[in-house]
Amino acid sequence: MCLLVNKEEAIITAKENIFCYKQLSAFGFSQPQKFKYELGKLNKHVIINKKQADSRDVRIGNANYGETLVEEGYHSRNDSSIKDKTHLFMIPKGTKYITGGENSSDRDNYVSETIIYLGRNNWINRLIAKIKYKNYKLKPTN
Repeated sequence: MCLLVNKEEAIITAKENIFCYKQLSAFGFSQPQKFKYELGKLNKHVIINKKQADSRDVRIGNANYGETLVEEGYHSRNDSSIKDKTHLFMIPKGTKYITGGENSSDRDNYVSETIIYLGRNNWINRLIAKIKYKNYKLKPTN
């Protein structure tokens, strides 16, 4: 999966915790990568970079030649409009991220360097997350 971005779009650092959403299987796996998320755990840090679409990206249908995309990182959405199997996540304050979408003008998706899984998307988990992670900040890595 890749995120299409405007080529001028900057990778920025979250100034506050960003609550976001992702679809998972019944056993907590993401699609299509089959990555397993653990509740409340900060996931491994990955570097996110922008790149120009090449022949491989065009061949697998991710992008058109010349479009700018981001492949590596934790993909999520900024709304919970897809109700089925939607789970709540948080991009911690201090994390680098970029916005984009299915085309380079969309801004309804994120790719971030790390993410925390907070559970099923329901009102009680959203309330608990806002209280529990109110002052949470990513610790700098060396």
